[in-house]
Amino acid sequence: MHLAYTFFSHKFSPAERQLETAMKQVPPRISREMTIWKAWIGFHVSHSIALMLFGLIYGYLVLRIARYA
Repeated sequence: MHLAYTFFSHKFSPAERQLETAMKQVPPRISREMTIWKAWIGFHVSHSIALMLFGLIYGYLVLRIARYA
């Protein structure tokens, strides 16, 4: 759901449109090609993928242990 909310909804967008516009224009000090908005989206995508990977690994381990118990 987190990944779907990131790309297909406005649930993670700021409530104020001016803030979103500023995030899309202001680069951090690290790189001029990056914007705060791209970093914000990247944070959400990386964390949602990590949660899915976590669930897959531990789901697999639970099923494997249940088979041998």
